[in-house]
Amino acid sequence: MIQQAFLCLFMVLSTHGYNLDYEYAVVKKGSTDGELFGFSVLQHKENKNNWMLVGAPKGSNQFLRGQDQESGTVFKCNATSPTLECTQQVPFDEASSSGVESKKDQWLGVSLTSGGNDDAVMSCGHRYNYHGSSSKSYSLLIGQCYTVEDNLEFGSGAFSPCKEPLKPFLGGGSTKTPNYQNYGQCLSGLGTGIQKSDGDESDILIGALGALSLTGRIFKERSDNTNPKWGPTNNEAKFQDSYFGYAVAMGKFTVNQGEVAVGGPRHESHGKVLIYKNNAFKDISSEPAFDEKIIQVPSADYEDAEVQIASGFGIALTAIDIDHDGFDELIVGAPFYADKKKPNMGRVYVFGLKDNKFALKKSFYGGKEAYSSFGYSVANVGDLNLDGYDDLVVGAPHREDNKGVVFIYEGTNIGLAAEPQIIKAEEVVSTLASAGTLTLGGFGRSVAGGLDLDNNGYKDVLIGAYSTDHAVLLRSRPIISPHTTLQFDPPQIDPREENKNCDKGGPTKTVCFNVKLCHNITGQEFSKTTIKSVNMKFTLTADAGRPNDPRVFITDKSNVLEFIAPSYSNEIKCYEIKDMYLEFGPDGTIAEYPDVKFTVAYSIPYDEAAGSPKPVRTDVSVASLDAYPILHKKFKDGHAIDAGLEGTQLTFKRECTQCIPDLKVTSAQSVYSLRYRGTEFEFNITIENNGKDPAYAVDLAFDAPESMKVALVREVGSTKGRDCSNNTCLNIIPKLPSNSKKHFLISLNTEKYLPEHSNTAIIKVSSINDEQPATLADNEKKISFDIKVVADISLIGGKSTQSVAYTGKIKGEKAMEGFDDIGQEVEHKFAVRNRGPDLLPSAILTINWPALTLSGKHLLYLIDVTKSPRMVCEQIPVNTAEITSRARRDFVLPVGGKLIARVRRQADNTDNNSTTTPTPTTDGGDGGTGGINVVPVSKPREGITLSCPDKTAICQTIRCEITNLPSKISEQIVFRSRLWEPSLLLDYYGEVLTIVSNGKVELGQNISYITDPDPNNNYNDVYTIINPVLVKAKSKIAVWIIALAVVAGIILLALLVFGLFKLGFFKRNRKPEYYGQKKEQEKSLLKK
Repeated sequence: MIQQAFLCLFMVLSTHGYNLDYEYAVVKKGSTDGELFGFSVLQHKENKNNWMLVGAPKGSNQFLRGQDQESGTVFKCNATSPTLECTQQVPFDEASSSGVESKKDQWLGVSLTSGGNDDAVMSCGHRYNYHGSSSKSYSLLIGQCYTVEDNLEFGSGAFSPCKEPLKPFLGGGSTKTPNYQNYGQCLSGLGTGIQKSDGDESDILIGALGALSLTGRIFKERSDNTNPKWGPTNNEAKFQDSYFGYAVAMGKFTVNQGEVAVGGPRHESHGKVLIYKNNAFKDISSEPAFDEKIIQVPSADYEDAEVQIASGFGIALTAIDIDHDGFDELIVGAPFYADKKKPNMGRVYVFGLKDNKFALKKSFYGGKEAYSSFGYSVANVGDLNLDGYDDLVVGAPHREDNKGVVFIYEGTNIGLAAEPQIIKAEEVVSTLASAGTLTLGGFGRSVAGGLDLDNNGYKDVLIGAYSTDHAVLLRSRPIISPHTTLQFDPPQIDPREENKNCDKGGPTKTVCFNVKLCHNITGQEFSKTTIKSVNMKFTLTADAGRPNDPRVFITDKSNVLEFIAPSYSNEIKCYEIKDMYLEFGPDGTIAEYPDVKFTVAYSIPYDEAAGSPKPVRTDVSVASLDAYPILHKKFKDGHAIDAGLEGTQLTFKRECTQCIPDLKVTSAQSVYSLRYRGTEFEFNITIENNGKDPAYAVDLAFDAPESMKVALVREVGSTKGRDCSNNTCLNIIPKLPSNSKKHFLISLNTEKYLPEHSNTAIIKVSSINDEQPATLADNEKKISFDIKVVADISLIGGKSTQSVAYTGKIKGEKAMEGFDDIGQEVEHKFAVRNRGPDLLPSAILTINWPALTLSGKHLLYLIDVTKSPRMVCEQIPVNTAEITSRARRDFVLPVGGKLIARVRRQADNTDNNSTTTPTPTTDGGDGGTGGINVVPVSKPREGITLSCPDKTAICQTIRCEITNLPSKISEQIVFRSRLWEPSLLLDYYGEVLTIVSNGKVELGQNISYITDPDPNNNYNDVYTIINPVLVKAKSKIAVWIIALAVVAGIILLALLVFGLFKLGFFKRNRKPEYYGQKKEQEKSLLKK
């Protein structure tokens, strides 16, 4: 008996998406540069003619005369011709302007629409100018639309909806009448539609965005120019400047009858869409009510609908039923939507019925690239791949440096596909023969679809590239679905020893079997294209479920076979692959469970050796895509998937049918002790099967903290280990017989494991053949880890070896110009040592530093702290008085009256740490450069100890943490300070001082797993002995010597005076004449 297994499609997808082709695009160019050829596009079929209709609103109209030729025009381009130039025009308007109108610059071709196959086509010029009389005393920029019959040969009508409300004015009214002000600048014709109705006639829909002070309005009338109507409008100020009528879409949004959606992209600067039911339109003679029956999109809050200011929300609209509930969703483009620093990125919104309300369902972007204008055009292009779901095309005409990109979203069973097919203008150009001279710009400004223009049964998409005057027809490739069956001979594999009779060149014989692969192709349902054959590339993979450890090989140690062969639509072809074989393990066994899975992947190898040829371009005709099919693509949850193979298992012949095991895992202990920062830890487990059937492909999983990894799993007694990625060992036991057990050694990498991590792990075992739920409890074993650390920490201190003395003048803090003014340098060192045996995770060092005397004066003034990298300290206050570090002078330090040294003091840059510290007083200084001289004593008094434990000094506390200190390693901290000499001269003049700093080291906080075997060596001090400077006292002078000196001085002064007297020093000598003259003067004065 032969077993057959049906193989579903396993596809290799094109990187460019699905079946819309860009390599063989049909490209057309306008007759004149700058005519905006491609501003609007439309597909049209009549009889056997397939047309690409392209609007060129700045083009020259061959049917008009004089200045009217500059009115704009519409071209019809043959979709089946390879010719680039498109010259034929459609006679929408053949009547040159009369004296009451002006068609120059009316922008005919700004929009294009039709009612479908073999129906009339309409194009508009929104800048059509109406004067009303030959005097041209006023200008009405009202716009006008024109229709042609389905054969595109004869014009069938002109529609200017604003002429009707302007009749009172045209009959002689003033330009100040409301009619003129409301409808004199209608600009009708940008948003249009043709709606099928009863009878032979259709309804023409024309948006007039300039009506009512740019509020905008939608008009409807019959295609025979009868029964003009208009939709409701709102007179509120916020509706002004809304531009309603810029875009129009028709669909069944909330009711089974047709509705009309009208876009107003400038409403309140955000944009809004109004949805009218058909019965909302009223005769122009009456004003319809703007009521709650009109659906506003968004309904109220722009923020809730994520509608952004100035995003152009409503510039483009289309209707498509994406969730297949019978009602259309409204697709709204907002091409100027911005995200952070990405202006004009663009966004597309999907609105529809949701909980009986018309609300936002989703929105999406086109890759979030700045200046893309994603959503400038949106179009329901019909079912491109014939899967029964309509597809959506979105244009981004300014992406890729204004070259343009289009996005094709496939319809799926749950909505639009999440990943679109993306076609870039640059890719289209690169495949054309004229790529060297052809460029495309604005590709995606206009989009149209819904028709099959190359008659292959698949609808095509027409894209406008207006900025370079091009239009591009992207055609759909036909789709095929491969079908395959596999037949195995024998239908089951029996791996027992007696069946090993196949020699494949190995040390022992093995088991072989044959496979027959049969295949054919089918096209899509309803497709007109019949593909009789295509060369397919098949990739057959054996044991696909075990890519790293296959049990089956096809040829030469490979479990993969590739070959190219023709596949036919009307015939099933079969190919036989002989002598596939089993690969047994070194012990002669093989995993009999699970069964062997086979997969087949397909691709169409175009232009490969023995592959199918690609189409050939010619100048005579457009290359046919009939023989250029693409493989069918499936979707799941909106995402394209490669469908897996179903029912393709080649089964082993086993000793059991249902094969229900009963696994159990045990370990010798439930709690294990780990060394902190140990690299590896090992323990044993036992896996046993207590069931009646074997357990196949037993897996071992280790659910442990993230920092703990399984390094190796090895069966006890074996030298071969298993590398278990992600803490999971797959197929650790290929087959565990009933009532048997195996022992394993598990090695864990614990180098990154820390005590704060979870200390529990769960060991789980399972097999590919499931066991009964009632026996699953013992498939898990919970174990715990207890970390222990033994580290003997000690603190090393001792006596400072410096010789330090104090002397000099008393100065205040402000008078200190350098560290040398303070006093001599004092240095204290502490060392923390881990005597082992384990690494120490954390230790806290506490230093009590004698910073101030009891009177609050500076004592040991810190200027610098150096420490090892493992030591992290709280902020340490150094040089709090901000004294400069420069040395001021050389000075002589006398001891016992002798000159013993000449010292040059220096200080390094200080540490930038600071913390709260006792504030010293500034007693005993004049604040200047002078000071009080201190007279040294002849000998020191009894010594005094200044320390924190004795409460003879005021200390500041310094804390540091040392982390991850290895065994037998020490870490050091050095405090450099200056002895504040003025404080000692004032408070301890003449005293010998011992200044002590105290240290303590202890285990880090919240670390209960560390043991310190000798806590007695955790304390130590560093001290420095300070001596006063000693000089000899001066001797006294006797009193009698002083008295004798005074007497001698008096006698000496008397002798000096006597001698000067004897010499006449004290007498005066005067001349006689002087006295005579003096007497004569006195006499003359008396007479008077």
